[in-house]
Amino acid sequence: LSAYQAAYALDTKLNQNPEFLFGLGIVYHHYGVDNHAIRAYQQVLYVDSQFLRRSDVHLRLGLIYKKLGDYSSSLKHFQRALGDSTSTCSLTRSELSYLICFVYEQQGHLTEAENLY
Repeated sequence: LSAYQAAYALDTKLNQNPEFLFGLGIVYHHYGVDNHAIRAYQQVLYVDSQFLRRSDVHLRLGLIYKKLGDYSSSLKHFQRALGDSTSTCSLTRSELSYLICFVYEQQGHLTEAENLY
């Protein structure tokens, strides 16, 4: 984390570099600094809406929101990751579907979860 912070202190243009922001988001997420991770991931999508790993960005946002109990935001990002077949994602479609089912269950939408299983 300190390496990312030091690099950013030296070059403030890095806030426009999606690869840097994605890596920063991963580090923040790893250390449980969720609000900063969310901001970094959202900035990735703002800076480059066609970022090669945008499905992974949505996946990671979904995981953070799920952890925070914001199931509607979590569901939105999981669905965006699942619906994007043109970018790279570290989970399979089945794994993403499972996460969506979990969120549906947490929301009490059992029929939707059952239909997706």
